[in-house]
Amino acid sequence: APGKKPAGAQTGEAAQMQIKRAALMLFRGDEVLVVREKKEGGEKLLWSDLGGKVEAKESLLDCALREMAEEAEGFLSAGSIALLECGLRQRFGDGHHSPEVVALNSKGARPQAVAVFPMDCSGLELDLLSPAQPNSFGVHEIHWMSRSHPDLRNPKCTRWPLFRALCGMRSAGSRADGQTD
Repeated sequence: APGKKPAGAQTGEAAQMQIKRAALMLFRGDEVLVVREKKEGGEKLLWSDLGGKVEAKESLLDCALREMAEEAEGFLSAGSIALLECGLRQRFGDGHHSPEVVALNSKGARPQAVAVFPMDCSGLELDLLSPAQPNSFGVHEIHWMSRSHPDLRNPKCTRWPLFRALCGMRSAGSRADGQTD
């Protein structure tokens, strides 16, 4: 259809960047769904989004959904994971909406970016679980946290500068689709 760009389409400078990472930013009002994880070789638990490295021949959406399933394993019910996947595929898999492409490193010979799939989860009943042990992907907990929580803006408590920026920039009246109420 005229005026609609296909899912994953990029324009301008973002089209020149290699997208190495895909992530979900799941919002509910002023809250964002976060995981607290310890990555291989890491000593400290850090807050992060649901996302990770894009694998060979994997679409950006498939990467974000795979990462969600892996990182939320044992912390979100199977029904909640399926509900989120269905909603994200409906929103982004039909070609009507594209992820936000954000530069991670815009300098040098190989500029890199992350594809961010935002979704407003207001009204969704997600079953958050509290297992006694971390899962096999290093996640120790998952929960809704206010985007203004000081830990989410502290580089010593979070993994990604982009994650801190998105939590900090999101205004209370903005929706995940970029429109305002």
